[in-house]
Amino acid sequence: MKLHTTISNCAIAALLLIYLCGIFSGDPLSVPCALAASVIFLSNILFMGKTFRIPAWIFSIIGILVLLLTKAPFSQWVYGFNSMLKSVIILIAIQPLSIAIEAGHYETAADVFLNRRIRRAGSLYTMIAMLEFLLAGIMNLGSVVVLLATILPVVNARISKGGSFASKAVSTGYSSLFLWAPGAVTVLISLQSFGLSWSEYFPAAFLLGIIELLAGCLYGIFVYRRIIFSDTAPSGSSEALPAVSAKDPVQSRSFRQILELILVMVLIVIGIFLLDRTRFSHATGRMVLATLVISIVWLILLTKKEFLKIVPELWWNRMLPKNADMYTFFLAMGLFSAAVSYSGVENQLLLFLSQYKPLLGSIVIWFLPLAVILLALVGIHPFISAVILGQILSGMGLPETALQLSLALSLGCCLSYMISPFSGLILTLSNKLDQSPFELCFRNHSVLALLLYLTGISYISFVR
Repeated sequence: MKLHTTISNCAIAALLLIYLCGIFSGDPLSVPCALAASVIFLSNILFMGKTFRIPAWIFSIIGILVLLLTKAPFSQWVYGFNSMLKSVIILIAIQPLSIAIEAGHYETAADVFLNRRIRRAGSLYTMIAMLEFLLAGIMNLGSVVVLLATILPVVNARISKGGSFASKAVSTGYSSLFLWAPGAVTVLISLQSFGLSWSEYFPAAFLLGIIELLAGCLYGIFVYRRIIFSDTAPSGSSEALPAVSAKDPVQSRSFRQILELILVMVLIVIGIFLLDRTRFSHATGRMVLATLVISIVWLILLTKKEFLKIVPELWWNRMLPKNADMYTFFLAMGLFSAAVSYSGVENQLLLFLSQYKPLLGSIVIWFLPLAVILLALVGIHPFISAVILGQILSGMGLPETALQLSLALSLGCCLSYMISPFSGLILTLSNKLDQSPFELCFRNHSVLALLLYLTGISYISFVR
């Protein structure tokens, strides 16, 4: 392991321990957290991959220069390293879930589960979307890779344009999930921007996610309603379709694993709500603690006596370095945010937009998702636009509720995943399906994205 990776791992582990101490002590320990975060930042900024390197450097340089030129006090630097720390902590806390997926070989469950006798393309579309909706909450983009690897042979054997079919189904589940998932970065940014707790946000967001999932599935059922499968592959292919008996023990085991994944997600949500009822710590602290406890118990049940042999090594060598680029990117955004706040630019923007407050107030719910999507189309990551737009709108005192604004911001971020040629989802689909990002966005996903936008906005307009 390289020296900078070892230093980064130590700092990430230290940050998690310090944060947990702060949860139980009631003291946020801002200075120790900022020091650990600064070590993560410095040990990774020069070694980042190409996805986040340039925007992270831009945010870092601007943020550091502004803080130096304005002679910002030490407390403002501490604020900068802490401002996006919640997102970093959540990403660290959900890593044991990924270890459990690998240790329990849950990635194979979807493969067997999809080999049931599905007669209609709409049913297959719905099945894929629902599996992605489930798996993405635990594996993020890794779920896209795993699911495509398992479904493409089945899809291509049954449908002539299997790539287009698969991309729409996967995007439906992926985008709908990240409207409410506990570890979703866009959800964390929305909560942080508008000062909402998880318990205030979750019921409306979960219902929005379900509505979007159902709307996307109905779209798939309507578009592919005329395709009915037989027991053999389409003409031109000699490959027989796989058939698995419902009484097959392998099929039963895969179904049980799918139910176990659902149970884990439900238990995490229940754990967060129970901690919220006891008013333990704060929203992020409750989320971190519930996720860590349930995922570690799950790992112990899976690995039993092999826990100490398997889990620490996987966590140190594979999981801790896995998201180092993203941690560094968030910390760079935090420095930029602190610099903008201290320089007074944010206040000037607020004053400018306040002049148009009556007009903006009447269209902001419809405009906010479109603004995030338009910025994503020119290469600005939704994480960045969510932070900037969230900070500006939260200080304007608009008539819309914080919940409405938060949901609209999350909706824009999720739709940008399926409509921006620069998003991780589109780039992953492009690589695995051998289609250009622009074809996926504008030919495959445009109608679906428009439907989900109109459905989501209609729902958000009535939320209070």
